[in-house]
Amino acid sequence: MAEVDEPLRGGTVVAPSEQTLWTEDEIEEFQGVDTRDGDWFAIRTDPWPCPACGAVFEWVTGAHFVIVAPSKDDLLLIAAKCKEIGRNPRILAYDDVLPAMSIFQWQALGRPVHGMRRPDQR
Repeated sequence: MAEVDEPLRGGTVVAPSEQTLWTEDEIEEFQGVDTRDGDWFAIRTDPWPCPACGAVFEWVTGAHFVIVAPSKDDLLLIAAKCKEIGRNPRILAYDDVLPAMSIFQWQALGRPVHGMRRPDQR
């Protein structure tokens, strides 16, 4: 957990200082969330390749799992970041068949990714 030097105020977000990288085995073993139960939202974007393996996704993913949330509001910060880097984000009802994990699972697991884009890549 990130250390905070000053007291937290309402609306403060503390992000981890390092990204958690998952291996192919970890990706394969994770069960995810069943999106057939209830309403879920996700962020659809222009096609975007995984920086580790090149697989292309049209949804925001963490370790190849679509990040879903029960409320659009839970995805606003991620959508804003996607907009900053040119992914053309749209928060939509999720009805695809790709494996998914809830935003809360993703955060609790350390925000896992399969790989990171090198700073010199765009």
